[in-house]
Amino acid sequence: MIAVTPFPQAAPLKVAVLVALFRRPDAGGHVKCWERFATAAAAFPDPIDLTVHFLGDAEGCEDLAANVRLKTWRPRFCTARLPFLGPTPGDTDLAPSHPALTRDLGSADVIHTTDAFFSFTGSARRAAAARGRPLVTSVHTDTPGYARALAVRETERLLARLPQARPLIRRLALPDRLYDVLARRLARHQAEAVFTLVSSADQRRQAEAAVAPDLVRPLERGIDFATFSPAARDRAFLEQAYGAPRDRFLIAYVGRLDCCKNVSLLVQAFDHDGLAAMNAHLLFAGDGPERAALARHFGPRASLPGALPQIDAARVLASADLFVFPSQLETFANVVRECLASGTGALVSNRGGGAGDVDAGVTGRYLPPDDPAAWRDAARAAAADPDRTAAWGTAAAAVARRRFPSWADVLARDLIPVWQEAAAGGAGIIRRAA
Repeated sequence: MIAVTPFPQAAPLKVAVLVALFRRPDAGGHVKCWERFATAAAAFPDPIDLTVHFLGDAEGCEDLAANVRLKTWRPRFCTARLPFLGPTPGDTDLAPSHPALTRDLGSADVIHTTDAFFSFTGSARRAAAARGRPLVTSVHTDTPGYARALAVRETERLLARLPQARPLIRRLALPDRLYDVLARRLARHQAEAVFTLVSSADQRRQAEAAVAPDLVRPLERGIDFATFSPAARDRAFLEQAYGAPRDRFLIAYVGRLDCCKNVSLLVQAFDHDGLAAMNAHLLFAGDGPERAALARHFGPRASLPGALPQIDAARVLASADLFVFPSQLETFANVVRECLASGTGALVSNRGGGAGDVDAGVTGRYLPPDDPAAWRDAARAAAADPDRTAAWGTAAAAVARRRFPSWADVLARDLIPVWQEAAAGGAGIIRRAA
């Protein structure tokens, strides 16, 4: 256990949040989550001193306010240098720690990690141990699950070249072994932290196997209601910019295009002729290794503009007639909430981070992520009854405004109190966890 010195808070609490992913315009939800928390903190009426650290192509610092800044650090050993890994959900730094970051963390009162595996977390442990500062951690990515999915993908690729190796590979069960190793490492890191923040019941159960239940706290996600709103609807823009015809039933997906998002299910569920019979068009907003295959499969019945800026992603969500999200590896699928806030009904996997946000039969439907026929039939029914589908969207916008918090709400409710308690409680918290 890291020995923690209680912090007498007489000045603004200095918090360092560590996100070991690249801050880029096409970054995924983990990066965007902390960008939005930082933006909320910059306008917060009772300021804290917040620094959010990311990986970057160059080192730099962007000041959002006098008390909030975003820093980027070049990786020491980037996963991009390992081509045998194949396409991954996002490059990170595999070095044991990042010395420059470790030094920078010396002024922090609370250090908040958002993974358990990479160089930033190694730096967090070293800085916390050296100064007796508390660690807080939160779960944003199902890293063991993603690693297993990528291992399955690469195993299948190997078997396609070496089918004679199939019995040996199956006997070794490498994807499951990798999952177990990473799950144990995650549990050890959570046991080091004074608090673990989780977003789902499954994450809570996993964390409570490693730490005392009162040290596991919720961390929701917020919505930028000014951006994600029915007012962003603009079918003319989508037609002009992305070739999505205004006279067709528009089915949208927003997210990374890879195996971890289960986009292959949409390939199995829909084909050119089926979409033509529905008078439907698909729009995939995102990038990833499956993008080229999706373009080949759907041809002119799909638009694939790549990763979009937030304002254009909001236009896609608000303009779609139906949103589809088959992913089953999400810790918190914030895009589902953004879709509902945009006034669009959704078909969502019944396993994964979007489960619970859709009111079945009112704002959309839940479907099994391994049943392409169910997704095809549900989309056909939605296209055949546009009045009901539009009613889903109307209800979704109202439910989102009533039920989902803003980023400032989550910051005030879920983050700042935990950081303050961690700083003030110190060693007493550690002893309860032991």
